[in-house]
This record gives sequence, C-alpha cells and structure tokens, in this order.
Amino acid sequence: MLAAGIDIGTTTISGAVLDTESGRLLCSLTSPGGEKLEGAPWAGEQSADDILKKASRMLERLREAVPGTAALGLTGQMHGVVYLDREGRALGPLYTWEDGRGDLPAPGGLSWAGELAALSGYEAATGYGLVTHYYNMKNGLVPPGAVSLCTAPDYVAMRLCGLEKPRTHASLAASLGLFDLDAGSFDHAALARAGLPADMLPEAVRGEALLGETAGGLPVALPIGDNQAGFLGAAGRPDDVLLNLGTSSQLSALCPPSGCPEGLEPRPYIGGARLMTGAGLCGGSALRLLNGFLRAVCSLAGEVGEAEMYGHMQRLAEAAPRDSGLSARTTFRGTREHPGLRGAIEGLSMDNFTPEALCAAFYRGVCEELLPSYRLMPESTRGSGRLVLCGNAARLNRCILGCAGELFARPAVLSPYPEDAAAGAAKLAGALV
Repeated sequence: MLAAGIDIGTTTISGAVLDTESGRLLCSLTSPGGEKLEGAPWAGEQSADDILKKASRMLERLREAVPGTAALGLTGQMHGVVYLDREGRALGPLYTWEDGRGDLPAPGGLSWAGELAALSGYEAATGYGLVTHYYNMKNGLVPPGAVSLCTAPDYVAMRLCGLEKPRTHASLAASLGLFDLDAGSFDHAALARAGLPADMLPEAVRGEALLGETAGGLPVALPIGDNQAGFLGAAGRPDDVLLNLGTSSQLSALCPPSGCPEGLEPRPYIGGARLMTGAGLCGGSALRLLNGFLRAVCSLAGEVGEAEMYGHMQRLAEAAPRDSGLSARTTFRGTREHPGLRGAIEGLSMDNFTPEALCAAFYRGVCEELLPSYRLMPESTRGSGRLVLCGNAARLNRCILGCAGELFARPAVLSPYPEDAAAGAAKLAGALV
C-alpha cells in the first residue's frame, strides 16, 4: 500500500510517501512551516490558517508526485494549542510549545505554570497547551466565540476531513497537560481544581484510529505526536534509543514492563505502549544559533548561506583537537525544570579560543544536554541496541554521529528516512487502512 505522511513541524512542514509493505521511501518533500507572528518577547505564535494552507498544499504535492496514495497520516509539533469556533475554524493563532507566558509571574508569587501545577497536582511547564490556556483564561485572552481547543496536527486533520469538533490521540492529548495516562483521558477532577472547563478540551480517543476522509475520499488517520511518529519511523528495533535533533531535542526509548524511571517523562505511544523520554528545549536551535553567529562574523567580509555554513561548521569541528578543554552548555532556552537556566561557554584559554574548538564544543554540548536522561534509563536499555539519530539538525550536522556514539557508548546510526516523523505517520496510516 502507498501511504503519505505529513509532519507539521515548528520551522518546516514535511511530507513522505512510503510503500508500507516494503518500507521503501518513494517521495520526500519539505517546505517552510507556519508564519511566525510578531508579539511579546516571550510569545510563540504562528498563523494557524497559514499552517493549514501549507499542509494542504503539501498533500497536493505528495499526491501529484506519487499517484495512487491510499491513506494519509499526520503528525507534528506537540504541546501547542489553537482555539476553535463552533464550525471548527481557528480563532486566532497557534500558541506553540515555544510560548513563554507560563513563566511570567502570577499574582500569588508563583509563575502561571507553577500555579497551575500547584492547583492541579500535575507537572506543568510553559509551552504546554493547558498552561497557555490557563494564562489566557485568567488574563481575558481567550477569543470570543471559542468553544474548544486542540493541537496543530489535530486542527489540520479535522479540517481536511471537514469535521467541526476535534478528536485527539493520547500522545497529543498528554502533551497539553493534566492527562491521566492510566485512564487514557484528561483528569476532570484536576481540571476542576484549576478552574478549567473540561468541555473546551478535545475528545481523547483510545488507541489508534481513522479520523475520517478528505473531500476526495482519502482516509485520514488520527494524528500522533511527532516524538512518537519519529520513533515509529526511525527506530527499527525494540532496543533502539532514538535521539531526535530538530528545533528542540528528545531522547526516547520504549518503557520497560517495570515502568518509567523517575526523572523521565512517560509518553503514550502506539499499541498501548509508552515511551520514556528526556527532552531538551534547544537541540538543533543551538546549532542554528552558532550558525547565525558565524555567518554574522563572516558578513563583515562577505555573505555565507546557512547550508554552506553548516558544512564549514562540520569541517571545523572535525579539525579540532580531541580534548581542547573548551565546553559549551547549550541550554540557551533553559530547561523545563529550570526555565531560567541559560547556556555557557567554559574553559576558554589562549589556546582553544578557535572556531574549530567552538564548533566541536557545541556539537558535544547538544548531546550532553540529553546525557543525564540517558543515565536514568534502565541498564537493560543502556546495555544493548543502537543509538538512532533523526531530525533535520542531525542530517545537517552528520559529524554529530561520532560525538553522540562516543558519549552514549553505543553504535550511532542515522535514521533511514530524511523525514522520520512523516514516515512514521505514513506507516501508521497504512496499518489502519
């Protein structure tokens, strides 16, 4: 069967078409993501209508490239929310996972995220959909006429199917917050303690399912989170550990029967399984930051393109001494536990303040950000299998393979698919039809 998958990312919208029986990739496409909107320094907003338009165009391009596609799977950025009216149309922007309003101080002395966590009894971090919604509700920012909210992938899927009410897979529902993993539903008691009306939330669907059909009769699968879709697309073996380097970063593996170790986040997967995940807020954006800095320096003598600079960065890193003494902590956006933490470059000396050592330190720092999460995983997970790298940042910076393999002390390989999450969504859709 031929199945298409679309990944609605933060910076790009990507698509893939697979022969799901052989796993062969037939087509892979990428386009710019949703338009970023101007706002407060802490705001993370994109045009929901622009995302829908670009995702719809991606579907058209995939079907033109590979006629005979029989199913569509969707995935994309987690945590963010868009408000909907009674007809299922967006009211205002998509508030993305990068939105920082949850870290602003609330009247009681806590941050808004901290206040929601205290009221609900659930962990809550800025960027989580219900943290954003809690802030908006308390500050009169919920759009008039809003009757529901959902994630970006759920919004695109429901509109493609002509639906008016959102439905959501557990992987995306849990990313909003206040979700009971064991019950497979939002915790209505916790919502009530926080004063959040439950009827604003999308219906959480148990298991994987078809959501509906497009106007042209193409079956559309209920979307899953990009972390889960990436694992399905890239990790081919049960003992694989996946290191996803996109705009942010995640380290994921299947949860053992004993459950998720403390310090890692359990996330719903498919087939009733769970992933144990450690997440970093920077990931590939740290490398993009360095790329922009180096291009700004080069612009004093002439322009250098972003892709060309990534090539220079890799060559510089490969030429660096093995242990220069220079290190970089790439937590430029903080962490979910410590949002005020910032990055650092340490160990500078007269000998190592070089572009080579700086590039090597950034590559190592991006990997080191997830190393504590890896050490929390059970010995059975750490003792065997491969480290599979996926995501655009991993593909643009392939020399990071050697760095990751050395740090995690296991064979490091690159995912077989250029668009891992889109491929995973296509695999799932093909299995449901």
